[in-house]
Amino acid sequence: MDVVAGGHHALALLGNGSVLAWGSNSQGQCNVPALPPNTTYNQIYAGGYHSLAVRSDGAILSWGDNTYGQCTVPTPPLGLTFLKFALGNAHSVGLLSNGGVLCWGNNWWGQCNGPGSAPGTVYVDVAAGGAHSLALSASGSIAPWGYNFYGQCNVPSLPFGRYFVSLDAGAFFSAAILNDGSMVAWGEDNIGQCQVPWAPAGVTFVSFSLGVRHGLALRSDGQVVGWGTNGAGEAIVPPLSQSNVVLRVECGDGFSVVLQSAQCGNVMTYCTAATTIHGCVPGIQGIGAPSLASSSGFVVSVGSVPGQRFGTLMYSFNRTAVAWAPNSSSFRCVAFPVQRLGDRSSGGVAGQCNGQLTLDFLDWIATHPGAMGAPLIPGMTIHTQGWFRDPGAAKQTNLSNALTFTLCN
Repeated sequence: MDVVAGGHHALALLGNGSVLAWGSNSQGQCNVPALPPNTTYNQIYAGGYHSLAVRSDGAILSWGDNTYGQCTVPTPPLGLTFLKFALGNAHSVGLLSNGGVLCWGNNWWGQCNGPGSAPGTVYVDVAAGGAHSLALSASGSIAPWGYNFYGQCNVPSLPFGRYFVSLDAGAFFSAAILNDGSMVAWGEDNIGQCQVPWAPAGVTFVSFSLGVRHGLALRSDGQVVGWGTNGAGEAIVPPLSQSNVVLRVECGDGFSVVLQSAQCGNVMTYCTAATTIHGCVPGIQGIGAPSLASSSGFVVSVGSVPGQRFGTLMYSFNRTAVAWAPNSSSFRCVAFPVQRLGDRSSGGVAGQCNGQLTLDFLDWIATHPGAMGAPLIPGMTIHTQGWFRDPGAAKQTNLSNALTFTLCN
């Protein structure tokens, strides 16, 4: 499941791959397109008055206000695909599979001019605000562009050894989490929207969201804190169930949304498995509970892999659905950056569909703390998928379907 907040509307991605929408529908931003047979939605995004979703077959749909072309998704350059998106008030930003950035929609303030960085720069995340945009590079720097009247594009300098790991943009302010778990905000601050609450010693920020003039953040102690304008109570977090895990926080214009998991793990499969050269259809499953209280006991297993093939499992904090290669039945369903979980042989008999890629995820992360830049904590959602050699297939490789689960105490 997932949830996103727009200007005055919100979207929820359900476990069955359908999308619910509620709130203002003045521009049709809640009119979710019907799904064709045998497809699901894999990603959702919400902007000021428009929405966007990615289907399991790779189709990208955008609806709502299109006055400035913010719903007219451009065709990416030949050989490239979109990995993820960010929607602003009236513009949209897309992250490409080569680490580049495309923007479309309202460009009155240059918010669609792109980062204009040095050749070879690879970006891994993007954000869109009222009339400005941000891109996070693989090296941990932030490139801003667009409206800067309030200094929302004046990215602060960092001490030696510090770099940015996540970012978001509000109407006229911006914020980011650093690799030490601290958080910094800059731009318009007339109602305290840049005054991120202090965190106790040893507590870090895990994720956050910015609205028009307020913010919410999830801390490593499981607490959700709010700040900024509070005219409608949007910065006052109501009592949350202590038996549930917070999965995501989202801010709109005058409202906030917190997604909680009512069950440890919330383990589900998504995306489409490949059909291999030998006719195998590999399937992924999770066995056990992904509880961080244990150092073992949650096994991720991909079965029906061709025998005697080299392969691996990989995981990410974000999901996607990108065609693996032209004429391939595979989809890459975990978004960059990804972490490989060790290479292995599938075993079994060559030419038969009895191979397997198996790993105890809890055991692996216990021996590789901070593999993705920060320790894993309860509430984090993990997306994992199997990859293996398949000589004769497109790119000589193939992929399983994918598994999503939420780490719990």
